[in-house]
Amino acid sequence: MERVSTCRFIASQFLHIVDDLRAHGLKADLTDIGHPEKHIALTNYSAALLAASVHVGRHEREMVKFVKQHRSTLEALPTGFVSINLAEAAVERATGTPEQRSKSAAGVKKELTRFFTDTGWHPAYVKPVAGALRYSKYNPIKRFMMRQIAKATGADTDTSRDHEYTDWVGLDQFVEQFVSHVSCPQ
Repeated sequence: MERVSTCRFIASQFLHIVDDLRAHGLKADLTDIGHPEKHIALTNYSAALLAASVHVGRHEREMVKFVKQHRSTLEALPTGFVSINLAEAAVERATGTPEQRSKSAAGVKKELTRFFTDTGWHPAYVKPVAGALRYSKYNPIKRFMMRQIAKATGADTDTSRDHEYTDWVGLDQFVEQFVSHVSCPQ
């Protein structure tokens, strides 16, 4: 299959990234790789920017499976990876002690290393993002568990509202850097 003649990106699970790519005048598709009935032809894309969340110390198994299945194609493309990890909030928290920040940074690095080891994929661009605590979206059991995790990591434990931790400026800069290093056929 021939590659398309225009610059197209595939980004998974993170609408903000797609909006950033489109703001740069690029075509970008948002695809949920968790739906196996939808075939994704990576050969139709000029680049891939994937995003996955960390749950209980591991990236989503659907993303691990997808990357394993498509690793050779991904390796032929300019690629980036956004790891959405609540532990990154502790890394970025200005009020955290150096020890807390260092411990959280080591945890984020460990989870990224595990993902890259499990998949064998090593994208050129990697960005951990803090994500959010969406207490209003959780069922009672998950809300309780997330509150306990938040308490242990110094995050917000007020379950009456959601808490956003993403550094949107930093994410926008990451996407801009990624885009600036991708050449698209005309």
